Amino acid sequence: MKSGIVASGVVSTVVGVVILLLSIMTVPYTTSRLEEVPYSTVWINESFVVPEYHFYYYYNLVNFSSEDTLHINFNVTEGGSVDFWVMNETNFAKFNLSQSFYYYVVPSRSSISKLDVLWFPPSNQ
Repeated sequence: MKSGIVASGVVSTVVGVVILLLSIMTVPYTTSRLEEVPYSTVWINESFVVPEYHFYYYYNLVNFSSEDTLHINFNVTEGGSVDFWVMNETNFAKFNLSQSFYYYVVPSRSSISKLDVLWFPPSNQ
């Protein structure tokens, strides 16, 4: 009987210590509540300077589907006109090596200062 009382006292003490430790320990905050993330279809909205005889490029890792449409819009604000070419990664590498390359005729343009065009990129490219 004495051993039962001692065992009960030990178990109660251990439970009390565990409860005390849990009450003072920091537990990371977790929740299953859903949070709304604002959706935007704008990939790039920025101003930048391209020095004369240089280029600026944007590399996209998204594979387009047959339903995707890109709205490409820009204005050259200083320095005249630019050549705007849209090409795949292979042809961009050739361009960088000063080799002959291919580009998508639409939406690409030469010697322009403004562009506002909708383009349907090839699927899975």
